[in-house]
Formats: sequence, structure tokens, C-alpha cells
Amino acid sequence: MAVVVKKEPLDRSRSFAILVGTSTYASDSGLRPLPAARRSLDAMEQLLKSDLCGWTDDRMLILHDEKNKHDLLARITDVLQARMEQITDTVLFYYVGHGLLIDGGEKLGLAMSDTKDDPLRKKQSSLLLNEVREQLRHLTNATQVEILDCCYAGTASNTQGAANALQDKVSRAVQDKVSRATQEYRGSRYTVTASRRNEEALYQLEDGGLTYFTGYLAEIVTHGIEGAPAHLAAMRIFPELQKRFRRLALAPIGQPVPMPTQLVVNEGGEFPFARNAAYQEHSQESHPPVVADLDPEHRRLPSRRAMLAAGVAAATGLGIVAALWPDSGPGGSQEKIGSPVSPGADRSSLPPTPTIPTTPTPTPTPTIPTTTPTQVTDATALGAPLKGFEATVEAVAFASSGTLLAGGSYDHTIHLWDVANPATPLQVGPYLTGDTDSVNAVAFSPDGRTLVGASWDKTIRLWNVASPLHAVAIGRPVIGTDKVNTVAFSPNGKTLASGGDDRTVRMWNIADPPALAPACPPLTDHTNAVNAVAFSPDGTILASAGWDFTIRLWEVSDPARTRAAGRPLSGHTYSVAAVAFSPDGKTLASAGWDNTVRLWDVSNPAQATEIGLPLTGHTDHVQGIAYSPDGRTVASGSWDKTIRLWDVSDPTRAKPIGSPLIGHTGQVASVAFHPMGKILASGSTDSTIRLWQIE
Repeated sequence: MAVVVKKEPLDRSRSFAILVGTSTYASDSGLRPLPAARRSLDAMEQLLKSDLCGWTDDRMLILHDEKNKHDLLARITDVLQARMEQITDTVLFYYVGHGLLIDGGEKLGLAMSDTKDDPLRKKQSSLLLNEVREQLRHLTNATQVEILDCCYAGTASNTQGAANALQDKVSRAVQDKVSRATQEYRGSRYTVTASRRNEEALYQLEDGGLTYFTGYLAEIVTHGIEGAPAHLAAMRIFPELQKRFRRLALAPIGQPVPMPTQLVVNEGGEFPFARNAAYQEHSQESHPPVVADLDPEHRRLPSRRAMLAAGVAAATGLGIVAALWPDSGPGGSQEKIGSPVSPGADRSSLPPTPTIPTTPTPTPTPTIPTTTPTQVTDATALGAPLKGFEATVEAVAFASSGTLLAGGSYDHTIHLWDVANPATPLQVGPYLTGDTDSVNAVAFSPDGRTLVGASWDKTIRLWNVASPLHAVAIGRPVIGTDKVNTVAFSPNGKTLASGGDDRTVRMWNIADPPALAPACPPLTDHTNAVNAVAFSPDGTILASAGWDFTIRLWEVSDPARTRAAGRPLSGHTYSVAAVAFSPDGKTLASAGWDNTVRLWDVSNPAQATEIGLPLTGHTDHVQGIAYSPDGRTVASGSWDKTIRLWDVSDPTRAKPIGSPLIGHTGQVASVAFHPMGKILASGSTDSTIRLWQIE
């Protein structure tokens, strides 16, 4: 039986939106015209005025091709002062046009029609984002929402992209200064940008084309997000933007593709941007999978890593994307906003968005078995989800004692939980801080006394968790050359392996943790970012996997003389997100963004081969993988919001176990088995950890 949900309009009577677009510039400005900026401004106006977003003419100020910032600021000031007492909910600021780096990258300049792109005049002639914020700060009761569609927009969110020629412009001192300014802000703010601080944005060259960022945003809102709440929070839309840009990055377009960023200050991301067009009805007719208690209104900061790519939808109900942003197949072209004139390359068609199963009604919490099962037949949700994170739970790990669980999050923190009684887990002590970007991986030392975290702030940090209530940092963090995606302890606890966006695998000597030092030169065989590393149980082989779609094996018996063991393992047709060894070390399981789980015979690493056919069933990228302690079961977590169990007692005849585990309201980013094999933990973009009882 289907229950139709009434669509309540959004109330904008206490909000105000300011939309600014600059598409034409003086011939001597050094800035090229941007017809796509005008069309994007119009598209954003149409979108906000649609029934989905609910804005009206009297709640909006549209400014196109303002000649100088002083006149623009005066108009904004007059409007806001006249409505000061009325604007108590949200004030939205949108800009599309050329973005400029000011003061060596410390500030973001928004180009006006008379802006001059030269060192002496661009600061005086461009609108500084800080000047806009100064105007908005007087609205003390209103959440500030900033949507910045321009080059270098990540300056506003303090998010740096991959290393390139611009990176030197942004020093560590500048980043620290911006971070301090953000911390000092006491209101609520949500900032979403079309690019990172050292990246140039893209727009369409064809007649009628939009910027990619605004086009994607309009598309997402128009289609809605299946499985999301009735109202789409601003930060719930963000991962969908990331999905499209990551997919675009893999298409042969001949241009560097920027990545959107977001910054949430004091619940600013909870702003309801639009009604969810995909929230039509809830069906009570469903198969009987395992279900945890659901929290459909739970909205937290999503992940940049665990929610990256999905397909681009084809048509829109409002006609915004179809009519104004023609990018529905081959032949599209694009250009950077702010780059020299160059022809855009053809873009290939993108695959469709996979279907995500709907979430059924919860079932009661079961009891815990007293012994580890020898044959898994199913699993059931155990207790309520573990909350406290403000963002995606990128990684989960159990200590060898089985009494301590760690979760690393995109909110830059690590949380610890006492799971001695998994039915009633208790959060232990204050969460661990120090990282300034997403914590993508966590791992315990074999004795359970040391915890390591790997972060996108390019660091590896060690923590003494012998007394979890009083966990303390060990020494100084190791600072690498790029984002660190993965980390693992060797079985003897003397070596640490890591992998990151610099395309290397690194081995670290941790016999003396305060003096963490490289055990050997970086391993450079991967041709793209490294997503995962895992040691074999005997510590002689290391497996690594990455964005080059391969798995590589390394002989690490003597870490100082690490060398490749055989040829790369090829089979996955997309990024390999995770790997895990079986307890006997003879089989390796891998999780791929080709929606498959694969098993590999690594009993002879020099001649490793794939076992049987890929394990299929997931309808979206498989992000997490884990072997049970008895080696008979593999768990996989996917962006389709499910966890699947696989019977691998005979790897040549692997098969699914029971129904998919459903309960997370977001993509599943990580999975880990309890050392006794009775419990499975999973982390998700819904900002929770869930525990599952293995039966």
C-alpha cells in the first residue's frame, strides 16, 4: 500500500536572496566575456522562484553586470536595512562570474564589469567576499547561505585542491588565518563553492550553455534525491554535486575538472534549500531485509570521498537544464572560468544513475549470541545507531580486545566507543581532534594500545588509547605531500603503511612512535591516487589499490627492502576502493566502484589470479570490504545504502547470504568485523555508525 505524502511549500517570508552575476567586462580588463554567467544567473533565479524552492520576487534582489562594487554594495545595504527586522530566517548570496585571488590567495575577489585583472587594480575594483559578509553580518538572527560559482571559490571554504602551479600562492600561514576567521564567526553559515581555492571553474561553450556548477545544481533540485527527506537541506545536495563532478573528471573532456567544496558553520547546512521532487510516496510493500531504526530527517555534513560519483539525469521537470544547459550527450564542450581562451573538448555520455532501494519499516532489536557462529545465515540490526558525528563516518575499526570501536569522520574528528556490551555502546571520553580535514582511515595497533588516523590534511597521527578516557597524541603528526586516504598496521605492530592522492604507498617505522620515520622510499607504481592498503596476516605481503583500477602486491618481509610481488591485478573496471585479506592470507577481497566484489587467489603473490566471477548485487559503488575472523564471510558496504554478506567458505563458489542489510539513510562508506566475529560495524554518510549482529 502506498501512502502519498503532502508537499508543503517552503516559507520564505522571513528570508531574502541576493543574486549577482557578471558576464561582460571592459576590453582592457584582462577578463574574457562569460555569456554562461548571465544564463546561469537567469537559471538560478528561475530555480529559486520555482515551486520547489518557493522564493518570490519581493524576497529577491537580482544584480547583473554591475559596473563597480561600491554601487553594488550600496544597493545591497539599502535593501537589507529596509528589511532588517523581516529577515530572521535566511539570507542567501549567489555569485557567478570570474573569481580572482587577492592578497596572494588570502581573499576571494568577485569580478564586476569594471574589474581590472592586474596586481595593482584588481583588489580595488573587485567585490571582496569579506565585504559582502560585512553587509550580511548585521542580520544576526539569519543563517547566511553563500553559493559561489567562480574560479578559486574554495578560498571561501578554505579548501585546497591538488597540487599545481597555484598552490604556492596559498601558504600555510594564509590557511591558518582563514581557519581562525572561520572559528571566530559566531553565526550560522553555509558556503558551497564551484571549485577549490586553487582551481578554475568550468562552463559550457555552446549557445545556451550554463556553468557546470549551476547546471548541476539546477538538475539535482529539479529531479530531487531518491531516499532523501521531503525537504532537501543545503548540505544534502552537496554530495550529489560531488558525484557529478567526479564522474565528469573521469570523462575524456580534455580539461582539469574542479571539485566543489562546502563549509558548515553552526548548523548552517540545515537550511532547507528545496522541496525534494523525488519525495513522492513511501511504499510499504517491500522484501523483508534487515532494518535498523530509521531517522529520515537526520541531516549531517556529507563526505567528499565516500559520496563522489553517480550518473547525470537526463531531463528536468522545470526544463531548466534541458532548455538552458544542453549537455545531454556527446559533443558538449567546456571552458574554465578565468582561463585563457581555448577550445573545449568533446565530452562522452555519462552512465545513468543507479537505482537505490527504498527503506522499509524497522524491526525489533535482537539479542546477542554468546558464541561465534561457524556458518553465517543472516544478520540483524543491533540497537540504535551511534551518533555524535557531524559528517560522514569514513572509517570504522575495532581494537583487538573487541571492547573499543573507533570511527573517523569527515568532520575532522575520531570518536571512541566502549562496545564491551554491543547492545548498549558508550561513547568514551572527548573525541580526538587535531586534524583540519577529513579523517579517512583509522586503525588500531595489534595490541590495541595505539590508534592511527589518516587525513586529507596530509597528515598521519598516532594516539595512545591504552586509557581511552584519556587518549593523548603521540609525538608530532607526519606531514605528507598530499591527502592521505588509507593506513594500516603490520601484524607485528612495527610498521605502518599508508597511501594517498600523491599516488604512492609509503612504509613507516613505528618502533619508536615519537620518531616516526620512513622505512623505505615511497612505492610509486600506482598511476593514480591510492585508496586502500592491507597487510597479509603473516605480514609478508602488502596489498594496495587505487584509482588506476588496479591492485598491487608488495613483498614487505623486510620493509626496508620492499619490492613489487608480481604484476598488478586487473579486473575491476573502475576505482578499487578497499581490500582485505582472508585470515589464512590465501585470498584477497576487493571492493570496486564498478559495483562488484572480487576475490583473488594470492597464495602465490607472484602469480595471483582472480577467483571465479565478480560478486554482483550492489547497485552502486562498493566502498567498504571486510573479512570475518573465521574467513567464511565477507561483508561489503555500498553507496546503494546497503551492506551485503557473502559466503566465501569456498571462494570458487562464493554466494550471497540472506537479504541486504538496510538501515543507513546514506551511502555506506566503511565496514569492520568485531574480532570475535559476532558483530559488524558500518559507517555512513548519514553521520552514524551502526552495529549488526551476525547470526
